[in-house]
Amino acid sequence: MKRCFEVNNGCKKIPAKVSRLVFSQFSTLSTEEPEKSGADMVDRNYPATGEITFRLMDETSATISRTKAEVLAKAIKREFTSPTFIWEKGWYKYTYKDVERGYDFRLLVKSKTEGVAIVRKVLEVQGHPFSDDNQQYIDHDRTYSLNPGTHRVYGSTAKKPIQRPRVDVRFRYAQLLVHGRVNAINLVAMSDVGLKSVIERIGSN
Repeated sequence: MKRCFEVNNGCKKIPAKVSRLVFSQFSTLSTEEPEKSGADMVDRNYPATGEITFRLMDETSATISRTKAEVLAKAIKREFTSPTFIWEKGWYKYTYKDVERGYDFRLLVKSKTEGVAIVRKVLEVQGHPFSDDNQQYIDHDRTYSLNPGTHRVYGSTAKKPIQRPRVDVRFRYAQLLVHGRVNAINLVAMSDVGLKSVIERIGSN
């Protein structure tokens, strides 16, 4: 079956735009007791990152415009840079699914409260309501080692990456991905992010 990205030849309209919010680790602190329960860990070999994406269900590649991108950029700037939003990543999975509005989030967080806070921020970008019926929080009593050992990589010994590291990452930039366009549209970026032609460039905090 042919997949359509626009209203064309009787095909169903499928949103062709994805907005992407990118986060990265910024802490330089590490713990002296890596196995301590609840301790945050910074691994310089595998710096933590995070990405949240959602679809713009009311737009197609043909209807999206620079003016609409500017509105989206201002909304993201408002929600994620005043002050800079911090995502507290952790061991637990929080999901939020609202397909009709373009949301299908699977977030690793330290608590349910953190998951709710992140989703509410994203929903505010388009002024959408939060619904308890769309969320799920998966709690468990498992722990993940902050010192997983080493393995051989290309003839050398290297540290294994930490699974589900407990670490804070903060907002870095946001892009709009439009089907049919080669380059992403840079909506928002912090001052030290090396992106060009950014609609909303944010100064250092």
